[in-house]
Amino acid sequence: EPQYTDYARAEASIGINAVILNNVNADPRILGHDYLEKVAALADIFRKYHIKVYLAPNFAAPVKSSTT
Repeated sequence: EPQYTDYARAEASIGINAVILNNVNADPRILGHDYLEKVAALADIFRKYHIKVYLAPNFAAPVKSSTT
């Protein structure tokens, strides 16, 4: 989609050379095939602008309180 290309161009123009896709919903489906295809599509767009894409799933969040 055009907004992803625009975002990658803008980041590259100010010297940003990496992005981290962070998942804070602690959903293990983030590592599934469907989601990883979306990550790969984004990486293809960003790669054209020499921007590396990292994936950082955070399975510690949201932290549930032990008192309810």
